[in-house]
Amino acid sequence: MEDFVRPGDSALPPPPRKRSRARFLVSVVAAIVVLALAGTALAVLSQSATIEWREAAVAPAPPSSADTLQTNVKKLTKERDKLVRRLQSRLPKDPYILVDTAQNKLFFKKGEETLRQAVCSTGSYKLLESPDGRRWLFQTPRGMFRVLGKTENPVWIKPDWAFIEEGEPIPAKGAPERYDAGALGLYAMSFGNGYLIHGTLYRRLLGKSVTHGCVRLDDDDLEFVYKNSKIGTRVFIY
Repeated sequence: MEDFVRPGDSALPPPPRKRSRARFLVSVVAAIVVLALAGTALAVLSQSATIEWREAAVAPAPPSSADTLQTNVKKLTKERDKLVRRLQSRLPKDPYILVDTAQNKLFFKKGEETLRQAVCSTGSYKLLESPDGRRWLFQTPRGMFRVLGKTENPVWIKPDWAFIEEGEPIPAKGAPERYDAGALGLYAMSFGNGYLIHGTLYRRLLGKSVTHGCVRLDDDDLEFVYKNSKIGTRVFIY
């Protein structure tokens, strides 16, 4: 029977038994430990949340794709401008000739200014082989050249391949059949290894890759380029 005090009783309860007191102490200690652990966990969670909040408040927001794109555009624009300045510093001070063999276009330029743009014809890239095993690839050379010679009313001295191509017998050196006075137009400018910038009888073929390596121009364009060039004028072909 449990000991208890009824209301109105003035008597004190008897002291608890030793076993009950031990259980009470154990439960109290356990409660204190649980509360301590709970408090520690709560403090850790609170501190972690505070740190994350502070980092979120201090750290910048991640850049958007638009910001990244704009940054890349600015970087590329800066690099492009640097390359343009470098190229501009290397441009010839005097007028020069620029030939685009892919588009069959010729530009007569001074610095970045185009003084004349013309349709031209360039090498066909056809391969011709003679019965004796000689071979010719009809291509316009690429690179940087200079005007080495200027001739008015030029006469074409036909090489061996011109006769082989037509299926005709090859005449001796200096034979009259080798000289063609009208094939090159009114002007011709040499830029090395037998290659010329000259006129043409086949204006309908301008803009096409049909030549044996020379650069052909219409009469008006050829006259302008010829009269505005000099020995040493640079010729860039690509």
